[in-house]
Amino acid sequence: MSTHHFMIEEPKTWNSEMLEKYVNPDDIPLIQSLAISQGYQRDKYCWRYTKNGMYTVKSGYWVVTNILNREPVEIHKKPSITKLQAFA
Repeated sequence: MSTHHFMIEEPKTWNSEMLEKYVNPDDIPLIQSLAISQGYQRDKYCWRYTKNGMYTVKSGYWVVTNILNREPVEIHKKPSITKLQAFA
């Protein structure tokens, strides 16, 4: 099902009956707290790393070298089998 199945068109509000029928009760207040746009605009893709919102290889490279590399890298040590060998 799409999101619009859970909405009433005029005025645009959440359809409580549909939410209660298909959604976990704990999630209903969270969904109902989301504002529904009263206008309609088709969804579109937007790349936030360029001024015009269009993806370029150059901007993708910039993201990889400047943003993704900032995230900490987990280093996993090789597990030791010394205790296992001593036990055997």
